[in-house]
Amino acid sequence: MLTTALLIDNTIHHRPGFGFNLQITLWLWFTVLFANFAEAMAEGAQSAGDTLRKAKGETIAKRYKEDAASKSDQRGAARGRRDLR
Repeated sequence: MLTTALLIDNTIHHRPGFGFNLQITLWLWFTVLFANFAEAMAEGAQSAGDTLRKAKGETIAKRYKEDAASKSDQRGAARGRRDLR
C-alpha cells in the first residue's frame, strides 16, 4: 500500500523514477496476490483431505457372492498369469 501511495504521489508531482517505482509496486502486489492464491489452494486441499478421510471411515461396502462361472474364469486368469512369467 505504501509503495502504491508513493507511486501516485510521485506521478502527481512529476518526480523522476516512475518506471522503477512502478516496477517495485507491481512486484509487491504480485507477491501479495500470489500468496493469497497459494494460501487458498492449501486450505482447499486440506479441507478436501479432511473430507476424504471422513468418507473413508463412513463408507460401507457390500460383498456379492461369486457364482461358479466367475470362479472358473478367475482360475484361468491366474493360470495365464503364471504362464507369462
